[in-house]
Amino acid sequence: MTIRLGDTNLKILPAAFHRMQAYIQDDDFKEEAGGIMLGYCMDENNYCIIEVTMPNMGDKRSRYGFWRTSVLHQRLLNGFFKRSKGKNIYLGEWHTHPEDVPKPSGLDKKSIVDQIRKSKLNSDKIFALIMGRKGLHLSLVKKEGVVYERQLRFEELSSSI
Repeated sequence: MTIRLGDTNLKILPAAFHRMQAYIQDDDFKEEAGGIMLGYCMDENNYCIIEVTMPNMGDKRSRYGFWRTSVLHQRLLNGFFKRSKGKNIYLGEWHTHPEDVPKPSGLDKKSIVDQIRKSKLNSDKIFALIMGRKGLHLSLVKKEGVVYERQLRFEELSSSI
């Protein structure tokens, strides 16, 4: 599936999308989950997510919060980058919210903007994806901040998922 964010297209491979969907908070006992999104830049305006990391034991999770540890996710990213000879890179963050069509909190927005401003990255654009029960929220982020946001219900997405 490909999602248009202004003049930028983000393709998410079905396997990566389904891995995130597996953590949807569809009952009152499931905690937020998240990880990082990995992929590559096809050109200046076209990106592809091919893999995502999953929550692990070091992450802190609650019904209304997810805080990933950098060590294990970074180790997975480093291996992914090395195996691809530098082609596959960090492209952002994903996490769940216990709502039908999620909206980012102020902390969500601040965290992803801090990530691009304070980290040495291989891309001048990154993405933040929040997976809800019936849809998702996707943000395109540059150093100047969140430059484009889009909410989509799952039924609006391509049937190619």
